[in-house]
Amino acid sequence: MASNTKARRFATFSEEDLKEIVNNSEAENTKKLTRIDVNVFREYLLSKQISAEFESLSCEELDRLLGRFYVELRNNKGEMYKKTTLLSYRQGIQRFLQSIRPDVDIIKGPLFRDSNKFFKGMTMELKRQGQANIDHHPPISDADLIKMYDYLSSSDSAQVLQHKVFVDIMMHFGRRGRENLRTLRRTDFSVSTDGEGCMYVEKIRDEKTKNHQDDSCKAEGRMYEIKAAACGTKG
Repeated sequence: MASNTKARRFATFSEEDLKEIVNNSEAENTKKLTRIDVNVFREYLLSKQISAEFESLSCEELDRLLGRFYVELRNNKGEMYKKTTLLSYRQGIQRFLQSIRPDVDIIKGPLFRDSNKFFKGMTMELKRQGQANIDHHPPISDADLIKMYDYLSSSDSAQVLQHKVFVDIMMHFGRRGRENLRTLRRTDFSVSTDGEGCMYVEKIRDEKTKNHQDDSCKAEGRMYEIKAAACGTKG
């Protein structure tokens, strides 16, 4: 007898399941940064003899307190933070509030015009003081790259060989340095040959990174064979 059981087209999720999906959409580093940002705001409130439970405040009161927070925030040395740090604190508080009060928007919401005026004023002041610049790590010089590869190719040690593999992957495929390196497997790569008969390795599986959570941009790059005895392996 044919079964009358029919596969359901739509699944059913509980509220807890839905919250877990949203929670997993954020990188662990982002979650950690959010906790730090929120804790700093709580610490600020306590220093002013105000309850740290700001998530239950009215939008009017929260707007007032945020405005003062943006202006009075200092680091452990009593110095003003850079503009990027001030932006990070506001975004962290926003992420936290949106997770429990989705209707509250401290960045674009009309109920937070006053605090955002203070925020804009502070960013302009920081720019005037030269605190709006972004400090990037300097690129590795060609001379240092040569020294590094000379070292990585000078030993048959398994540890040095592993370091070389990590460096090769970061140089050819990495979008965020060492992030996700330890989770990569041999099956994440394939060996192919181009139109001129040269062999190369390419990455066939894309992974989530801090700056690429849900986009469709595939990490591209090819690591070509080096037809010389400088690859660090024998065979």
